[in-house]
Amino acid sequence: MAVVLLFSAALPLVGAVAMLWIWIGGSIRVFDSINEINGVDTAPRSDRRPVAATDPNVIAEQQVRRRRRLRAEARGIAASDAGYARELGIGRPDLRRIFDDGALIDINTAPAHVLSCLPGIDGPTARRIVDHRSAYGRLVPAVEVSAVFGVDPRALPELAEFTVFT
Repeated sequence: MAVVLLFSAALPLVGAVAMLWIWIGGSIRVFDSINEINGVDTAPRSDRRPVAATDPNVIAEQQVRRRRRLRAEARGIAASDAGYARELGIGRPDLRRIFDDGALIDINTAPAHVLSCLPGIDGPTARRIVDHRSAYGRLVPAVEVSAVFGVDPRALPELAEFTVFT
């Protein structure tokens, strides 16, 4: 008899707990459904795929960062193995190649029409660089290009960003 009384006294408590769990579970499911309808991603961060940017400014910034990273990687290859860099076509946008170097131009191998695309280097200066290269050999840093060929020193940082010397 004591067991029956204890059981009958606990029954309302068990029912209340069960109802609470049902209510919480149902509410969570309703919130998930609302989020799905509204396009809210509730997956854990590790399960989310990167969302492609649609803002043109964001896309442009991402492309600039990507090209800078590619130029840095290509410069590293050129610094460690110039022959390998030449085989990959690093700094030679005029050649058919697969390797993406982020739009680097090799001062020591590119033709004049390609060199003239660099900041601070016009057509006549590019031809003088090619002639100098043929007569005296390879050039080294952008500072030498500026000193020998009279490139505006203000263009040096940008010139250094887009050049490689193999």
